[in-house]
Amino acid sequence: MYLSFACNLNLRQYFIITPYKKRLRTADHRIMMRLRNYHYQGQHKCNSSDIESRLINLDKFADRDNDEKFSSKISSKKISSRYLHDYFIKLMIVTISVFVVVAFNMPPTSIAIDSMPSTKIGGITKPTKKWEKPIIHIINTRFMQEQGNLTILAKARLHLFQTFCLPTIIHQTSQNFIWIIKTDPTLNETVKDELIRLLQPYRNYFLVGSEQDSNGAWRGGVEGEELLSRHEESNGIYTGDVDLIRAARLASERQIILETRLDADDGLHTDYIQFLHDDAVERFSANDSQVAWFYWCIKKNVDWISFQEGDIGRVINVDNPRFCITPGLTVGFNVGTRFEDVPRVGHHKLYDHIKNRKGCGGRDCLQLVIEKNITAIRARTATSAGTKNIILKKKRAPNTAIENKIWKRILSPQFHIISERVRETQLYLNGNLEDIARENLEGQCTTGHSCKRSSKLILLKLLCSGKTICFDKKGALP
Repeated sequence: MYLSFACNLNLRQYFIITPYKKRLRTADHRIMMRLRNYHYQGQHKCNSSDIESRLINLDKFADRDNDEKFSSKISSKKISSRYLHDYFIKLMIVTISVFVVVAFNMPPTSIAIDSMPSTKIGGITKPTKKWEKPIIHIINTRFMQEQGNLTILAKARLHLFQTFCLPTIIHQTSQNFIWIIKTDPTLNETVKDELIRLLQPYRNYFLVGSEQDSNGAWRGGVEGEELLSRHEESNGIYTGDVDLIRAARLASERQIILETRLDADDGLHTDYIQFLHDDAVERFSANDSQVAWFYWCIKKNVDWISFQEGDIGRVINVDNPRFCITPGLTVGFNVGTRFEDVPRVGHHKLYDHIKNRKGCGGRDCLQLVIEKNITAIRARTATSAGTKNIILKKKRAPNTAIENKIWKRILSPQFHIISERVRETQLYLNGNLEDIARENLEGQCTTGHSCKRSSKLILLKLLCSGKTICFDKKGALP
């Protein structure tokens, strides 16, 4: 029945409907072919001319459909090719960017940097990279200089360094500084190897074999030249990326310079370095700033007392309203300020000498730092060169509640000092007290160390383990 309908279908109606329905055209093409076959076989009466004209027109539409399909394939291939090309270009850009970021942020080893092509300026190897930071900040620490033969004392100080000093520097919120730790080149190999192991992971921490004290002359490059000469002549820098020293030396004339003192048995609040950087930039880089130099001292500290104070020692809050303690004592040089332009006095006289002085170009020339509850930690033990406060003058029962609060709210979160590590250090100090005191007494009056009679008397008292009759009034052993 459908064949009869198709045979009598008006061609005009057919071609109005079917151009929008390709599936119908395909089906009707098959029907027309069947009608033609039926006509020739005499099985159906239908106008042959109509059938042929319909087939011709259907073939035209089929050709057009095939052309459109082929064109769409070609255009889709072009589009796919274009998208593929863009994809590979973007992939290459992302890959190169990631490689550059990783390469510049990966901590390079001193071996890799030293092996890079370089030139020499005045006998010193030129750095492979420039110093990009606005501040050159040097932290200076001494460890057993001129005392390399005192092994028990060195091991005790290593315990204190690992317990109180190192963790506070590792956890500083800003690591934009160079830490130079100078030690005696003849230091016991076991102690030196342990120091190298502790410091080696950090490219800006330098262990240097040198008996020369840091003279603070980074402005002008004198201190940097001394370090690099020692390294290139005798390989005297044991840890750190030497290229940082080279870059800092060359940039020392055009950058703000900060120099901080830190003894090996003391520690700093973990926000202190960042505070110094922010304050120095604000003071020295303001448009109307005429400040040439400036001093920062930490006002409050915690004393850790070891002698006869149980398995973890005592902790006591100390306020220094008119005194500059050594941990964190920092001097800043603005661009153009020479080392000779800055007054230098002992830390115990610094506050009175500088506080009311107007020679720095600003309203104040010294600040006692109290911002952000910033404090310092000082270990008071038989290893101390100055021996001040290593024995409590007034023996009183500890206030457990207050001391627990100091441990939990200050030393642990703000200094990252671990109580178990403190117990291990206390155990070593108590177990070797007499030997430590004896070697500390022997090391008195060596270059750069205390030579006070009061210090010797205290060490003699420790050497006698608290006995009241151990030495005469002049401090001599009986």
